[in-house]
Amino acid sequence: MALTETTQREFAQRILDVVNANSDKLSQAGVDTRAKQTALKDALTNAFSLEEAQLRAAAEAKKATTATTAATAAVYKKASDIVELITGALGKDDPLVKKIKAMRPAISNVKARGARKAK
Repeated sequence: MALTETTQREFAQRILDVVNANSDKLSQAGVDTRAKQTALKDALTNAFSLEEAQLRAAAEAKKATTATTAATAAVYKKASDIVELITGALGKDDPLVKKIKAMRPAISNVKARGARKAK
């Protein structure tokens, strides 16, 4: 059974709790766990800190995705509005309008347009 990152951190926390709660018993048995407890506590604190940073980064990425999606939708709407303006002015049968109207399907077909790098 593979443990998730969350369950691995929880396991480490529970082991630390057990060792802390039973340090007297372990000492009586000749086991000195102080250095191990400190190392485990430090590693656990680090793991939780990094997880929190990852969650914050994921939240920021989600916000950025929302912003870029909205900006892209807005720019697409502006371009579409221009197409409608040109179509209204020249008529749907004008060669320029036909050329412009053919752009959307052509852009969607990578093989037809060729791959382009993002700006």
